[in-house]
Amino acid sequence: MSDTESQESGQLNFDFKAFIFRVISYWKWIALALILFIYIVYHQNIRREFPYTLTSQVSIQDDKNPLFTSNTSLIFNYGGISGKVQELVLNLKSRKHHEKVVDSLNLHLNYLKQGRFYKTDIYGAQPFRFIEADSAQQVLNIPIKISFTSPSRFNLEFNFEDITSVITQNFITKRVKSVPVTSGVFKKTYSIDEDINLPFLSGKFTLRPEYQFKSGDEYFLQFKEFNATVSSFNSSFNVLNDKNSPLLTLVLTNKNKAKIVDYLNTCTFILDRDQLIKKNEFATKTIAFIDEQLARVKGQLTTNADSLNDYKKKNKIFDIRQESSILSGKIEDLKRNREELRKSRVSIDILENYLVNSDDFTNFPAPALEGITEGNISSNVSQIIALSVRKSNLEKSLKSNAAVFLDIDRKIKALKTVLFENISAVNKTIDSQIKSINGRIGSLENSYSFLPEQQQELQAIERRYLLNEATYNLYLAKRGEADLIKASNVSDIQIIEPAKDTGQGKNTVNLNIRYVFAVFAAFMPFVLLGA
Repeated sequence: MSDTESQESGQLNFDFKAFIFRVISYWKWIALALILFIYIVYHQNIRREFPYTLTSQVSIQDDKNPLFTSNTSLIFNYGGISGKVQELVLNLKSRKHHEKVVDSLNLHLNYLKQGRFYKTDIYGAQPFRFIEADSAQQVLNIPIKISFTSPSRFNLEFNFEDITSVITQNFITKRVKSVPVTSGVFKKTYSIDEDINLPFLSGKFTLRPEYQFKSGDEYFLQFKEFNATVSSFNSSFNVLNDKNSPLLTLVLTNKNKAKIVDYLNTCTFILDRDQLIKKNEFATKTIAFIDEQLARVKGQLTTNADSLNDYKKKNKIFDIRQESSILSGKIEDLKRNREELRKSRVSIDILENYLVNSDDFTNFPAPALEGITEGNISSNVSQIIALSVRKSNLEKSLKSNAAVFLDIDRKIKALKTVLFENISAVNKTIDSQIKSINGRIGSLENSYSFLPEQQQELQAIERRYLLNEATYNLYLAKRGEADLIKASNVSDIQIIEPAKDTGQGKNTVNLNIRYVFAVFAAFMPFVLLGA
């Protein structure tokens, strides 16, 4: 018989029964392996910490201010509701936004308590708060043990075993630096509300009155590096938005449910606040500009009023004679026309001031074009807004040195140059009309030369006073308009469903499959030995 036939015969005559008995002969070792592997899997399962996932919902509305004029409503919120939704989604996902949320809630500071297997985050349930000192360096990544000896006294303990320096961070400036420490265990007793001034920890502990202490309670405080904290929240955060839908669903996963609730609600609050501030930006700048003009005109008005009163008292003149009333009426009609032109001039000055002092035109000033009928100005402003909105959206996804930004900036600069030329031309036209009216007023005022000298001088003083008064009232009215628009602005963000703890469970998974793998792992070595 050949070797090949012998091998085939051996394979066909494999003694399965003998194989089973050989495997069973290792039953003691199999039982021990089963116990060991199941024990390991059991402890892995009970030590597994599952997170929570909560959501909140907001709706993006196109809430335009009802006080906007027809001119401005054509350009305000350029891009419509769809563009606004995408802009806010990008804002919510941006690192800058999450930095504001982490800073607002001080989430770089973790409150912990020792559990059965690991330290548990007790954010929202901690019986005390740590108030950080301004511009202080706080130790990073080392748990700080707090052991209460009484309701008002506690031991502060740092484990610096085999450590000669620690990494600290200032959470105001975000500066990180190394601080030398003495190797060993640092322990010191403090009182509640007592200032702690250590090179690696500065601040004080305050009690939350709704909690009661038990003697011997132990807690831990741990600072995490700011950028790492922001990254961890940003990576576990998501925004869901169906196409063409104004509804945004904010989703966050974390091991502490109270932290999720606070984070999502603060995230919405900061988005709402920043959006309204941006919406009011022009009104705020306009008010500041007008306040400067009001202060200047008010000084002139006060001086002229004092001169008028002093002259009347000195010469005992309190009224203008009847013969000057006709001339005064004609002059006042011309002055009213002149004030209308000056009102348009002030509107153009406000627009020019905004163009000179602003870099962001995504939300162009609502009252900026009020009183301006020049079509070229409105058209160029609309083009600037379109380019600014495009730039703002691209900034959230491209680097700042991308070539497209240079192209957009060049186009905006060119449009601003054309706008300044338009404004200059309109100003020349207005100035020419005002000059013509001034000539007619001057001609009529020459007629006062036939009036008595005292009345001529009184007329001159009164004209200066009335001119400053009209200018002052004009600026005051403009300021009132800006104040009214700012006060009546409402946010475009409406909270539909805030984040809330309603007893949601953890994101658990079935871990029993691990026991099946443990059984296979226990049997496999002995199966191979038996074979």
